Amino acid sequence: MYLGPLFLQQAQGRTAVESGTGTFPEAFGVLLTVQVAGVLYARVGPRVIVGCGLAGVSAVLVLFAQCDEDTGLWTFRAYMFLLGVAMGGMFMPTTVASLADIARGDLAQASTLNTVVRQTGGALAPVAVTTVLVLGTPAGAAAEPPLGAYRSAYCVLAVIAAVTAVFAFTLPDGPARAAAAAGSRNRATRAARNVPCDGVRKP
Repeated sequence: MYLGPLFLQQAQGRTAVESGTGTFPEAFGVLLTVQVAGVLYARVGPRVIVGCGLAGVSAVLVLFAQCDEDTGLWTFRAYMFLLGVAMGGMFMPTTVASLADIARGDLAQASTLNTVVRQTGGALAPVAVTTVLVLGTPAGAAAEPPLGAYRSAYCVLAVIAAVTAVFAFTLPDGPARAAAAAGSRNRATRAARNVPCDGVRKP
């Protein structure tokens, strides 16, 4: 989200409106995948979902690295949608898994720590991107980074996502899967108790 608008406005010379409409499809991709991830969470566990999501992010970032001045806006929108699809596999599973086996009395502190870590990571990403853009801009060049700097930034992000995906596939998710399965069984049991043999739900 940070690098996309910069690329559209500086590397391609598009307007702010075009930049905004070029990046918003990511939200639709996230909304789509979150629904699927919620269904698959108890079946396959967060490790597979998060790992595949990060691998997808890396692949889409490689596609972004191939963009140039002539890349169409609809092509960029399609890439943003795919990026949202991949990122949607990380948001919910990581949050739920990180709190799955936390004692009730420690939930407040654990939730706060989870938020701090997430916000810190979100702050470090623009720093890394800006550093790559600055280093990729030749001395004495115009204020706007050249196309090569944006491609390098996308490649760096792709490598980071790929390394993180490898790490995600090694995470133990047994407690998270057990907690999700237990929650599903409890909900099914409560629903069965509230529905008598005649099929009429009790008030």
